[in-house]
Amino acid sequence: MVPKQTLLTLLRIAREHYLDPTKEEVGLALYDETHWQAYITVEGYSKILNCHPAFDGLSFTQSEEHANGIPLWMECTIYRKDRSHPIVVREYFEEVKGDQTIWQKMPRRMLRHKVMAQCARLAVG
Repeated sequence: MVPKQTLLTLLRIAREHYLDPTKEEVGLALYDETHWQAYITVEGYSKILNCHPAFDGLSFTQSEEHANGIPLWMECTIYRKDRSHPIVVREYFEEVKGDQTIWQKMPRRMLRHKVMAQCARLAVG
């Protein structure tokens, strides 16, 4: 079902970043019923950050404004020991929300995961 090339990409990502597919640190997603993509999960990004020698912590902030109890945006700030300024990424809920059930059940958590993954990509990717 998953194309061979996509599986090889998943294994390449796992090997390159010392991630374990059995611990859900990398995964596969199906887009448009025909296109598969390998990706690093929030667990994977957490592992990458915590293993990086320059990682010096992270923090989150969110908008004061809410829509249906969900912050309009959330920011992740990642600090590195080797940089004078932190990396800051803001993601807007309306732009990143997914159609999956998990986004309906835990929208704030999913927004936090999304912003952390994007910030980690910039900080240590």
